Amino acid sequence: MIIQCGRQEFIQQGDQLAITRDDKLIGYGKVIALLEENVLVDIDDAASKSLFEIFAEAIPCDFTFVNEKYTPKNIE
Repeated sequence: MIIQCGRQEFIQQGDQLAITRDDKLIGYGKVIALLEENVLVDIDDAASKSLFEIFAEAIPCDFTFVNEKYTPKNIE
């Protein structure tokens, strides 16, 4: 499954991502393309199953990328 998410400065093509739901690991993904305002992420089968359930039931959700080592350039 390929999903589109909002782009963050620290995300690079080829990055491996851990995907969680309710703070539990459900699978992994890999950034396959960087677009102007979004990224495309290829999701593994385990995460795809869980995300398909969310999408099929129209459960509100969002995708947040977290990088504890990242500091924005324009921080005051």
